[in-house]
Amino acid sequence: MRRKRGRVQHGEDLLRLLLMHIAGGLSLEQTVARAEAQGLPKLNAMALHKRLCTSHRWLAALTGHLLEGIRPLLREAGDCWSFGRSVRILDATDIQEPGSTGVDWRIHYSLRLPEMCCDFSN
Repeated sequence: MRRKRGRVQHGEDLLRLLLMHIAGGLSLEQTVARAEAQGLPKLNAMALHKRLCTSHRWLAALTGHLLEGIRPLLREAGDCWSFGRSVRILDATDIQEPGSTGVDWRIHYSLRLPEMCCDFSN
């Protein structure tokens, strides 16, 4: 949770920073500016980037904890999760950079349910 010079002292603050960046669709610079305005720990964009790169295990543990709470519901649902079926959520996103005349990037992402694990991205 802590880096040597880290100002993020609590998991709640880190989760808020990550969600602002990822779910909010903000750039790293926008995220740190809004975080400072909201009284969250002050970081620069590179520090936030490093946090993102090193948080995957922590986020996987959070997801696993959340899944434990819904597993009884999944068992009750039955058919969808039994019989070895694989359920996936897919997303394909086109990204166009400023000044571009077409699609610059295509991102594909596949999330396996109920494990909530990424099983494909490019």
